Amino acid sequence: MSPSQHEQRTDRTDGTRPAPARGPAPAERTGLLGVQSTLGNTAVLHLLRQGGHPYTAAPRGVAVQRFMEPTGSGDAWQAEALAYVQSDHGRKILPTYLKQTLGKEDSKEARRELLKELGMQKAAAIVSRAVENGPAAAGPDLDKSLATVVRNLNIMEQENVTAAKAGESPGQVVPLPKVLVGTEFTFTDGTLNGTVGGNPLRVDLSGLKGRAVKAAEAAIGYATKKMDDWALKVASAPLPKGVALAVTATDIKGQAAKRFTYTADSAPWWWEITMDDGCLETRTAPTSVGGMQAGHVEFIIRRHIFELAGKSGLHVDQSIFGGGGHISVDSESAFGGSVELFVKSMRMWEEQWEKWVERFGAAPREKDTVNAPWTGDLPQGETHLRNVQELLTEILADAHQGNVDLPGAVRRLQAHMVALPLHRDATQNLREKVAGHPEDRLHYQAVNLEHMNADSAGSRRVEFRDIQAQQGYDQLMGDLRHIGDLLQDARYGVMDDQEARLAERHP
Repeated sequence: MSPSQHEQRTDRTDGTRPAPARGPAPAERTGLLGVQSTLGNTAVLHLLRQGGHPYTAAPRGVAVQRFMEPTGSGDAWQAEALAYVQSDHGRKILPTYLKQTLGKEDSKEARRELLKELGMQKAAAIVSRAVENGPAAAGPDLDKSLATVVRNLNIMEQENVTAAKAGESPGQVVPLPKVLVGTEFTFTDGTLNGTVGGNPLRVDLSGLKGRAVKAAEAAIGYATKKMDDWALKVASAPLPKGVALAVTATDIKGQAAKRFTYTADSAPWWWEITMDDGCLETRTAPTSVGGMQAGHVEFIIRRHIFELAGKSGLHVDQSIFGGGGHISVDSESAFGGSVELFVKSMRMWEEQWEKWVERFGAAPREKDTVNAPWTGDLPQGETHLRNVQELLTEILADAHQGNVDLPGAVRRLQAHMVALPLHRDATQNLREKVAGHPEDRLHYQAVNLEHMNADSAGSRRVEFRDIQAQQGYDQLMGDLRHIGDLLQDARYGVMDDQEARLAERHP
């Protein structure tokens, strides 16, 4: 990363840095065509605005990022594309590109020069005529010109979000302190894991009959008592100064659970206990890496989770049978809608999988080839890894040409990863599960992408599964630093690549 680009990126404030939340392009709207042919495109835009069309307005205080498919045709697509280029969002892409991504002044002369450098002067002129006088005035090349304009807006938009996210401050104490993470801590004992009594906890009772059901219900009853005992200890334990605690019963995926919500001057922070096969599992609220260092959060993790789990007769099992210590990374705070950041991070993780295993699979931890195999470690792993590399290269090239956004990139990668074989170490139970529900294969991968296109933007995340249980807070923070370093290394590489690309595009 050159010093000039580092200075240019890191001097931005939260007020000037866009924080887009990407969404899919809307479906075609019938009914627009008659309005357009009778009253013109201005009337279409007016109706779309009245109806709250996502291209024409955004909730106050929310920066909306939209991707317009550039390869459509026909009257419906034309109406959508014209509405898009005239929308508040569409109009902001080019000035943002000039000012924040290229570091130039936004002026008429600068815009003319930019259109020239992008080779879209003629297309922009045709689209402008359509906007001002209606589609009929633009001539037969309107669709082609709209596709050129939309594609270039997509290119600029991707450059904007890439520059904004890659240029965030890397942090001093921990890397990428603003990235949100979620944790899973797991605890067990001889009864829960079946080494004592031979009846391990099983949360999915489907397929069981007769005595097997009764045995499974007995294991769940034992786990519930352990969870209740732990919760009582938390409820009576000392609290950080100025912090109040509320304990509530809830359920997670149909299993009994306890939630602990702490309130202070800052926003509430919570964690939960629930059941998983062979163990009790905790989940913490999505928290920034920097927030994990807050005094009350550290106190809660050290004292209320790990210490009181031990006093409840539970321990950490760092083998692959212990439940794991999975860490999730929020998509928006990590990638900001940037295809390039996501693709190059994914490429780094997949290509450097053996280094990951060295770090997270060293004794007493183990690498998990059953539930979280790496692509390169699968049967014919070299071939599968090469195929993933080639697909990532294709996706990135499409993004650089304005043809795909992050949700589209994720869908393409998901479609490939879900078809990968299981590891040779996979259990018969897992093989039967995936055979019955092939979509579940996406879950059982070292880098789990199943939630990257969740309906709720706040639920979109990458889960690192080849991480065994943490022994405590200090090991957790070490794990987060390592993952943060990998993400930051990817950002540095992206910044260098983008700087070279922009210099070539805008000499």
